[in-house]
Amino acid sequence: MYSILTGLFGSLLLVLLLTGLMPLGATVRYLPWILGFNASVAGYTLLDRSGNQLAYPKISGIGVGALVAILVGNLLNVLTFKMAGIGLVEGMEMLVFTLIASVFGGLGAWLALTYARIKE
Repeated sequence: MYSILTGLFGSLLLVLLLTGLMPLGATVRYLPWILGFNASVAGYTLLDRSGNQLAYPKISGIGVGALVAILVGNLLNVLTFKMAGIGLVEGMEMLVFTLIASVFGGLGAWLALTYARIKE
């Protein structure tokens, strides 16, 4: 739960910072980078906090990355629809963002596993 919240709030905070610096539509260009970074942080945090308790750690990292992307995309759509009357992320973009975040979530999990092996 902590890892999902880390990825969610980190992504929302960066998007809000960017919308203060540039127009709302221009932030979509940077959303894959933001989601990728925060999904990798979420994947790393998931494995770092759980230790060796997960049966499939890499798949869990992929799942947490996808969940962060889906939650952030839906929350951004709700927020931008309430504020500006437009949806920020459309269907195909959401699919691409979810795939990117899944890959980076898996990479974050792999990094946590590698760091745990080196630390031993």
